[in-house]
Amino acid sequence: MTVNEFIFSDKKPHKLSRHLTFWGVFAIQYYLQGLVPISHLFYTALISLFCYFPACILSVYLILHFLRPVILERKYFIFIFGLALLTIALLLLNYFVSMLFFWLTCDCSISSITFTQFLQLANINTAHAMTTGVMVLGFKVAKDWIVKQRANQRLMNLKAANELQLQKAHIYPSLLFQSLNSLYDKMISGSANSPEIILRLSDLLSYLLYESTEKLIPVEKDLNMIVNLVSIEKINQAQHLNIHYKINSYSDSKFIKPLILFPFLQNCFKIIGAGKGHHMFYLEIVTD
Repeated sequence: MTVNEFIFSDKKPHKLSRHLTFWGVFAIQYYLQGLVPISHLFYTALISLFCYFPACILSVYLILHFLRPVILERKYFIFIFGLALLTIALLLLNYFVSMLFFWLTCDCSISSITFTQFLQLANINTAHAMTTGVMVLGFKVAKDWIVKQRANQRLMNLKAANELQLQKAHIYPSLLFQSLNSLYDKMISGSANSPEIILRLSDLLSYLLYESTEKLIPVEKDLNMIVNLVSIEKINQAQHLNIHYKINSYSDSKFIKPLILFPFLQNCFKIIGAGKGHHMFYLEIVTD
């Protein structure tokens, strides 16, 4: 079991381990804070744990199962009312538990214990129980927020990956069809540009298929593929399109999302190629 699974997993074994660990650590802490300098020190702390610890458990699970949904729905008045009602109920419970505590630990007659002493002890332990419940509620809300943010991030990554696949699906057919047709014509005519088209098309398709799957890629790599794309189009549309381009990169340490400029350039070439007459296309890309 990893730390991440222990904290965030909702599987029953992980959840049970998380709860048992929390209550085990909390029970030890509760026992240690009951070690006050009185007679029968350890026995008294153990009886305190036995008497008042159940109220803490009751507080935590009542708040999580009944009041947490209320606060998630932003019904703050009902939440405050529920907290007040729970506090009163635990105070009454701890008042009677305090009688049991004094009966088990006091060397005197229980009738000698005043109402104020019972109430004071009940107040202290009710405050512990309510503080524990609210603290666990805060942890639970924070955990839910983190889980939600992680889910949103996964959805954003999936959306970005799907958008990238859509871009690839848009680029592949037209680029491949036009380039292969041009390559066929030039090979039939014995053009000297055939080897260049094969090499650049091979690099470009390798990039589109295998190297553009990362979230971010070096600027230099993407610009090199743009050079290949422009060079292929320059050969494919040489009869009615003059392409002049200048692409400079002065930094190898910068990264961008892949295929940002590809759809734009491809649409430009498609629009120009569908027109009549001779056209001039100027492209300049400079990074610093």
